Amino acid sequence: MRENSDDNSVTETSFDVMERAKSFLIENVQENGHQQQQIREQISEHKYRVLIDLESIQLKKNIKNIYVRYSYPALGITHNKSTQVLSNVEECKDILLVNGTNTIDVIMTPQRLNRYFEAVPLLMEIWQTIDQKQSQIGVATLRLEEIFLSQPVIDDETNTEIKTFTTLAPIKAIGVSTNSREMGHINVLIRLDDYGENNSIQVQQQRGLTKSQSVTELSELFKERQPIKDEIEKENDDGTAKSPIEENENGNSTVNNYDEHISTFRSDLFKKAAENMKFTQETLAVKKKNVTRQSFGKFKVQQLKSIDRQLQQYILYFKTRDESLLRAEKDFERHWLELDRQFDQKSKELENRNSSPLVKDLHEEINSLKIQLNTTKREKDHYRSQWLRSLQVLAGMHESESEETLFWKGFREMDKCWWQVKRMAEEEMELIDYEKFTLDILKGEIERLRSLSQSC
Repeated sequence: MRENSDDNSVTETSFDVMERAKSFLIENVQENGHQQQQIREQISEHKYRVLIDLESIQLKKNIKNIYVRYSYPALGITHNKSTQVLSNVEECKDILLVNGTNTIDVIMTPQRLNRYFEAVPLLMEIWQTIDQKQSQIGVATLRLEEIFLSQPVIDDETNTEIKTFTTLAPIKAIGVSTNSREMGHINVLIRLDDYGENNSIQVQQQRGLTKSQSVTELSELFKERQPIKDEIEKENDDGTAKSPIEENENGNSTVNNYDEHISTFRSDLFKKAAENMKFTQETLAVKKKNVTRQSFGKFKVQQLKSIDRQLQQYILYFKTRDESLLRAEKDFERHWLELDRQFDQKSKELENRNSSPLVKDLHEEINSLKIQLNTTKREKDHYRSQWLRSLQVLAGMHESESEETLFWKGFREMDKCWWQVKRMAEEEMELIDYEKFTLDILKGEIERLRSLSQSC
């Protein structure tokens, strides 16, 4: 009886252990189910590195002491990053920006990153420092979702997918009318490095897969073993009326049968667990392929929408550009016609002034003064020839006369010549004074004509 009671206690203890193992496995499977659900949600999370590089700036006019502030709160750039102050930015000239590079490491799904890029634009503010006072003069925004449309390049060493996107972000002036609001652009480079799925998530996924079991199948497995327990308990109840020898034999056979059932239960349990693991892995692989296929289709649709939006922007840009060019052409034609009309008017005014009687009288007076100048020159030449002739007469006196006669004759001739020379000199001085007077008159008239022509 004691041995039988011991066998019964062992049997009851073994079944208690089975019940506890059953409850523990079911609870563990339920917990693993929640973990598996979280893993499915995170199964496509990738590790990304986003590089934002403000390369250069170009403005339409000269501006001094400016710098660029930029921020992107969606990826963690909550505080404004600032470039180095540019002392002088010349008109229509690219100036390199210093300290305009920032790198962010993020872990998220491609769909979530794309939603961030679509919803939150990169904000760039243009600030100017004047007398230690800072004021914002312009702002530029850039949507980053077009980085997903770029052609990827695979790095052979790190097996990283790299996408690069370069564009010009227009700068809008603050406090200016819409006609002349654009004040330049910023050259921006965006680089996206995709390192693939995160390693920590893959390890967590593998652990979840090894522990994942089906609750219903485990329950069925334990239900299959429940008749064994009932049969053993029934045999124990029937054996109480038998002899001790039969009880010992039945107890030994029961223990042996129970050991066999336990071993088969363990082998079946591990087989079921392996089958469930394999089935779960295949199911997750199929679901992952379906999610990838659906995400690829959504990505293509989103890509086409982005291309369509970009084309609409280009069409609007070229339309506004054509309208501005047409307005500029009309303004140029109108200005050219105005200048042509002014030229014709000035030409007619000059012709009328040249044909006026005042100008004719001035021309006649100038011609008469020229004639008088020529006559004075001829008279001057005539007096010069007479002076030379008188000198020759003084030098050619006759040698045969007496000295006294010659003396008095020479004295008289000299006196006569002296008076002639004096008279000729006085006449010459008068002519010179008259010529100076006429020249002064001519100069005054010429200066007056020049001033009149310049004023016209």
